[in-house]
This record gives sequence, C-alpha cells and structure tokens, in this order.
Amino acid sequence: MSTDGLDNPTTELKAFITANLADHCGLDIHGVYEIDTLEGFDIREACRSHGLEIEEVKGFESEDEADAVRYQQSEILHAGVTILVKIGGLLKPVIFIKREMSNYASLNEYVRYGITLHELGHADDMIRGINYQDGKSISLDKAEAYAEVFCLRRLNGNKDPVSEMTRNLFAKRLCNMNGKDPLKRRVYEEAMTMMSRGKVATWASKSIPGVELT
Repeated sequence: MSTDGLDNPTTELKAFITANLADHCGLDIHGVYEIDTLEGFDIREACRSHGLEIEEVKGFESEDEADAVRYQQSEILHAGVTILVKIGGLLKPVIFIKREMSNYASLNEYVRYGITLHELGHADDMIRGINYQDGKSISLDKAEAYAEVFCLRRLNGNKDPVSEMTRNLFAKRLCNMNGKDPLKRRVYEEAMTMMSRGKVATWASKSIPGVELT
C-alpha cells in the first residue's frame, strides 16, 4: 500500500490499519475503544459508554512513588490506557485510545496505530503476568519498555510500508527517551536489553525528518 498523500489520511489507510489490528495481536481482551480525551479519565464511565459494566478494577501500585508522579505527568499517559477489569465474570485488559493523537494531522492514523500496539503490549504483559503480577508492585520503566518493544517488534514483523513508517516513527520516539528525564531514560535502557541498540537506531534514522513524537 502506498503512503503517498499523507496530508489527508484516506479511508483506505484507516481500513488498512484497522485490518492489521483486527485480531488484537491474538490477545484475549475486552476490546479496544476510542475516546476523545484521557484527562479526568474514569474507567467505569468509559466502559459504560460502550455498554460494558465493570464488576472489578484490578489496580497495580508502582514500586517507586517518584516514578508514579512522573508517569502521571508525562505524555505517555495522555495517548492510551490499558486497565485490567472484570466484566461478565471475566478478568481481561480493556484498552482506550485517543481519537486525535498528534499535532501532525497527516500522521494521526500512524501515531494511533503505534500507540494501539503499545497498549496491546501492556495487555500482553498483563495476560502473561511478566511485569503485572497480582499482589506485587510494578516497575514502570520495565512495563513501559516491554510495551515499546512489543510495538516495534509487531510493526517490524508486518512488512508493509505503513507499518515500516510507523516503526521508524516509534523507534525515533524510543531513542529520544534517552535524555534527561530519568524515567524515560530507564525505559530506553531497559528496552535496549531486549532489542538491538543499533537496529533501533537505524530505524530511527529513517524516520520523517523534523517529526518528534512525545
């Protein structure tokens, strides 16, 4: 599929990305839903608006309170959210993604694509119980790194121009985390224990010049 004409994302592009995400990467989740904003987010109200009645919300505490504060204030939280909830007696992740994602209107669908895969990475983590374990606090840097790596691996494995472009954008985003913010820097370093530093840097170098995702 061509990635030309990015100034006006077409119905074809949206349909292509939707098809790529249709099976939720094979994960057993309650679903992926759109939301206008995550400011003042209420999981019960958000689910209710889609006809889902929550019986239980499974919360996880951060190992580091300072990290939790940084995380709450960061852009990471303002794009998508994945929460483990019980609906109809089944405890599964549910995902909410913002409709409008980027200051670059032409890239909105690409950014939504990557963020959805990032959140599916959190869902995979919850299902496998790697960083999210019942009764245990979580390491935010490890949980975020797991989701970043899941996203990049899925995009790299899809072998199409749309996924390749999105991969490069998110590889650059990950490389940009290697800066002054201590939480983001640890996310980057943790991700590099799971992926080739050189490969991620190469992908990042192929990203669109002047475009910086936060």
